[in-house]
Amino acid sequence: MPSIPQIAEAMQTLLTATAQDAARATGFHLRQRRMSGAQFVQTVVLGWLAEPNARMEQLVAVAADCGVAITP
Repeated sequence: MPSIPQIAEAMQTLLTATAQDAARATGFHLRQRRMSGAQFVQTVVLGWLAEPNARMEQLVAVAADCGVAITP
């Protein structure tokens, strides 16, 4: 059974490096954007974990917590 530190490390990797690699591989990041692939994944994953039916305004607030200033 994995330990809490192992799970935390796996989540850190998934929500940063893996997400950024996927953004490049899928074409999400073809040019400079306000939001990186990692920030997008963090926004939707953390936002929907907190509120599964989150509206755009709520996701914008989560994006701000991830360091992205965007509007709905």
